[in-house]
Amino acid sequence: MNDFKDKIEKFLEAVEIVTNSFINGIKEKNSSVHIYTHLDADGLSSGAILGKALYREKIPFQITVLRQLEKEEIIKISKKVKEFNNFIIFSDFGSGQYFELQNELILKENFNLFIVLDHHLPQNVSSKEDIDLIKDIHKKTFQWHVNPYFFRFDGSLEISGAGLSYFFAKSLNKKNIDLSPIAIIGAIGDIQNQGPNKTFFGLNSLILEDAQNSGLVEIKNDLNFSSIKPLNEALVISRRVEPLSKLNISAL
Repeated sequence: MNDFKDKIEKFLEAVEIVTNSFINGIKEKNSSVHIYTHLDADGLSSGAILGKALYREKIPFQITVLRQLEKEEIIKISKKVKEFNNFIIFSDFGSGQYFELQNELILKENFNLFIVLDHHLPQNVSSKEDIDLIKDIHKKTFQWHVNPYFFRFDGSLEISGAGLSYFFAKSLNKKNIDLSPIAIIGAIGDIQNQGPNKTFFGLNSLILEDAQNSGLVEIKNDLNFSSIKPLNEALVISRRVEPLSKLNISAL
């Protein structure tokens, strides 16, 4: 438990560092924000959280949804940064492209007004067991890059891109706790409800706790229908439903 608390503390400190980088960058350049996010349930939830958080701060923004953050797209973005002078947020991708972002934006364009909020394994990292490489990437990118693997959280199960956007939004303004249900949607979209009774664990459990404590989400035990099995098969294997033969139902 103490190890878990220590990991959370370090994670939240890292989120605060990136949030401060964002706030300072916005103030310095008096710029609007361009959010690039992924085209899936998690990415769209991430964009919704960030958009609402910026709207609440009266910060102008626009959102672009991409199928993936390809190198060609990064080059296009790098050519626009000086012209439009936007602060850029990459959500639900960017870790897998951190080297290209570093090379195209920071080194070639001398542009550092961006942050990455991503839960996927960083570029060139093949496993969460590559601890030394993960630590090295964190050391090089900590001012603009938040990733759960830096703190030994499993990004495939314990937090989604929407969850990272939520913690960023909450660091920006505590009122954004009301965005916690959207982060839960993002986590479900990435099938991260793998805890007991299809609930959450890790950092996702903290988000769910926020949503419950705010009166925005209520947990109930109910039937758990498989998304890939026909309804009659799901009922047959459910422990909480009488066998179909006893219910006098031959098929549904």
